[in-house]
Amino acid sequence: MAGKSSVAGAGRGKTPMRRHPTYVRCMGLLLIGLAAIPAGGQQQATVATPAAAAPNSTNAGTNPLLPTVPLARAISPSPSPATTGQDQSSTNIGGGSSSSSSAAPANGSVPDPAGAKTQSGLQEAQQQTEEGGGQQTESRNAPQNNVQLASLTERPGCANGNYLAAGVYGGCEVQGLLTRQDVELFSFRIAPPANGTRPYKLLIVLRTVDGDAQLGLSAPRNGQTDDTPEVVGTQVYGTQITSEVIIEVPWRMLASNPGRYIISIGRANGRALYLLRVLTPFVDVKLAEPDLSVMKEFFQACCQAADATSPLCTQRLPVVLSSDHDADMDLCNLTPMTCDGQGRLTQLSMPQAGLNCPAGLPASMGQLTELRTIDLAFNHINTTLDQLTNITGRLPALENLFMRYSTLTGTIPCDLVAPANLTRLSISGNNVTGSVPDCMLADPTLEELYLSQTGLTGPLPDVVPPGSPLRLLFAINYIQPEKTGLTGTIPASLMASAALTYMDLSNNALEGDVPVLPAQLRLLNLSNNELDGTVAGPLPGSLETFDVSYNSLTGPLPSDLSTATNLTLMDVSYNDLQGQLLAEFPPKLLVLDVSHNQLTGSPPAILPDILHYLNAGHNKLSGSLPSVTPDSLLRFLYLNSNNLTGRLPASLINGSAPLLFMNLHNNRLSGRLDGSEAVSGTAGAAGNITGRKLLLRNVISSVADSGLTAISLHNRMGLTRTGGA
Repeated sequence: MAGKSSVAGAGRGKTPMRRHPTYVRCMGLLLIGLAAIPAGGQQQATVATPAAAAPNSTNAGTNPLLPTVPLARAISPSPSPATTGQDQSSTNIGGGSSSSSSAAPANGSVPDPAGAKTQSGLQEAQQQTEEGGGQQTESRNAPQNNVQLASLTERPGCANGNYLAAGVYGGCEVQGLLTRQDVELFSFRIAPPANGTRPYKLLIVLRTVDGDAQLGLSAPRNGQTDDTPEVVGTQVYGTQITSEVIIEVPWRMLASNPGRYIISIGRANGRALYLLRVLTPFVDVKLAEPDLSVMKEFFQACCQAADATSPLCTQRLPVVLSSDHDADMDLCNLTPMTCDGQGRLTQLSMPQAGLNCPAGLPASMGQLTELRTIDLAFNHINTTLDQLTNITGRLPALENLFMRYSTLTGTIPCDLVAPANLTRLSISGNNVTGSVPDCMLADPTLEELYLSQTGLTGPLPDVVPPGSPLRLLFAINYIQPEKTGLTGTIPASLMASAALTYMDLSNNALEGDVPVLPAQLRLLNLSNNELDGTVAGPLPGSLETFDVSYNSLTGPLPSDLSTATNLTLMDVSYNDLQGQLLAEFPPKLLVLDVSHNQLTGSPPAILPDILHYLNAGHNKLSGSLPSVTPDSLLRFLYLNSNNLTGRLPASLINGSAPLLFMNLHNNRLSGRLDGSEAVSGTAGAAGNITGRKLLLRNVISSVADSGLTAISLHNRMGLTRTGGA
């Protein structure tokens, strides 16, 4: 496809550059994450790094039965801080090693990503951080966590009076967007058991996209509940971008510890879109017919291939599907599987389970009529979308269908969205061809649609109805130039949708303008497209992430960003934008990248304290360098390749700001580096001045008592060292 292999505007002297499609996550991880870790805090849970393994790799970890931190530890009289949260191993229903590696497709792609970029300066800054700047992450300027507490029992589908209801199989859920500074707490009460109370367990499931987050639970102790989590979730699966974490609390613990519990979600690794689901399935049931017979056929279809050697296939399913076992060893209690009170399967969840179904799924799965959730992601299912539809079309209760990276093929049939209650559909990472059918965007129940990294081409249909519940659309294309992806303009009906909150269409070939955005939109990523119009304003007040980088957009930046009161990340780099740099930054902006445009004007005299990252390099800015206050949180500053003049403000090098990297080369700066010495010589020569490193004409030196890890100061007029030498 013409134009996809080069960057828009490369003819103006820009360096052609294609980037990895994960900018929002990388920026959040490196930059927002560099905001200080709360005092005494260490991240207790990590997302597994994807290995270059096939989806059915047996290195996927072990599914919990359930190896979480025992709740007894949380409710013991004196829990040890050193042991709370120690069980952080990456676990998975497929079995095998509980290492920090989990399976990913062999091509190295990742599922349902929100877009991101790899930038040489960013990587250099990260390296500098690892080599010596990391101590600044615990800065005196660290922002405090943004903690919010809500009552879970006030949400529909969760409560029975003042208590969490028993027998909840779906509907009790919360969706939101986290940054590293956010901590969200949800309280609920467990009722004291009475005679005849039917036993149930508590399952708390946290699914994240575009990052990860830590899930915790606090239990009542001596009649009190601290909001500090003492139980952390066990990972069901994890890749570079998406993960699922679960906490299971058995009935005996709930019965002996009624009262107020608090769920915590926080420590987001960057910016994470999350879905929290709370289930309370009954535990005194065994899998009933016809579901038992169907699952035996499923076992024969997907666990008999020579490479289907995961513990799920070789150890667990043979036991739980046998005729002689107790209820606590039944498939109904093989977390995260669930059954209703009659023993009918409601959740079939086997992601990364090492399944290999040479002939596809058995047609008898259409008899699992109580299924609400199917998650068979990262397996070799080997079926066509038509065959899958023949099964799901007979499941009237189906709400969630997660089939990413499961070796599906074919075009999308309209019957795929036929189930009357289907709200979430993911077929990302499969060999899906053709175009997006009208019926998919016109569906009256679909709320989340994941179509990333498929072979879909053509325009998005302009058929979204005014009352559409669609709140999330991810259709991120491959980064390879030969993968055309979606074309045409952004549908007007999609932008008029009253529910649309998260949209990522990066790495496609979309054209035209960035239109007026929906009032409730929180995340927009249109990077790496062929947009050649203008950016319409104003930006909505709900917007938090705005990425339209690597396009051919023209015209000015939105003139009034005062309405964007929640904007934290804005990237318009690598376009052809003209006009003035922002006269006033949005109040919550942490990351701003306007580099490689044709912007004019001057930087603000004083940068906002909250700003972490500013890149305005490769523009036509003039005037003086900005200053910062002692309360500044600025980590990275790029103002290179402009027409800036004057002296280097003392506040940028005297430690007032926790700067890690500053690039000012190719300007017209003059004067002295107060309190330091310049160094002459060849590349690689080093000065012997106390303090951090200074990069001057590619020569390594130091800036005395500075908070900087590195500066680039190659200027056309040059700076003189102290003393005028």
